[in-house]
Amino acid sequence: MEKDMNELVEKLKSFQQQSVIYAEELKMAHACEEERYKKLEDTHNSLQQIYAGTIRVLAEAIDSRSKFTQGHSERVRRYCDLIGQRLYLSDEELKVLDIAATLHDIGRVGVEQTIWEKPGKLTDTEFESVKSHATIGEKMLPPIPFLNRVADIIRHHHEKYDGTGYPDCINGENIPLSARILAVADAFDAMTSERSYRERIDPVVALEEIKTLSGTQFDPMVIEAFISMWKKMYS
Repeated sequence: MEKDMNELVEKLKSFQQQSVIYAEELKMAHACEEERYKKLEDTHNSLQQIYAGTIRVLAEAIDSRSKFTQGHSERVRRYCDLIGQRLYLSDEELKVLDIAATLHDIGRVGVEQTIWEKPGKLTDTEFESVKSHATIGEKMLPPIPFLNRVADIIRHHHEKYDGTGYPDCINGENIPLSARILAVADAFDAMTSERSYRERIDPVVALEEIKTLSGTQFDPMVIEAFISMWKKMYS
């Protein structure tokens, strides 16, 4: 499994690098050869589709390591998209958030699986190991401009609005908006899913609990958008 995921990460790097190269060639070709431009555009679009597919496969591989996380990344991605639309994020911002949400737990591969599935309370050492998945995930992405924004969101999706989160203890609007959105979506799905240490929580109860954390753990603006979105979907 570890080998397969490493291979997927390498493919991800390769596809993104090729995509950047083709994007640059597109700019040059557009001014001189319409036919060549169309061919390059088709190739670029194909690479983007393959790239998106590789991201989904990688996320599924991560989630499938445990019965408690199957489908987690896809559900979080959908929540993020709905919240992002509610907050009027641009198409480009939504695209970046989509990839970050899909890959937000990629760093889990650097933490022992037995820790994730431990039924009891974690020791301080184990919790520090769990916390490291945010920075591990950030470092796993290649240093390409587009993915730098994705990596930044992944790094900060466990920061708290009051500054008591990790890894950097930043607060408020110092936390990227997309990371604040991801924090809410990730927490809600975790609460409403079964975990090794507890049963799933009813969505209505989870919503009420999240509301009590507005202004401390979560951005009030994001909470308001999430609750509004939820009521619209299920009222």
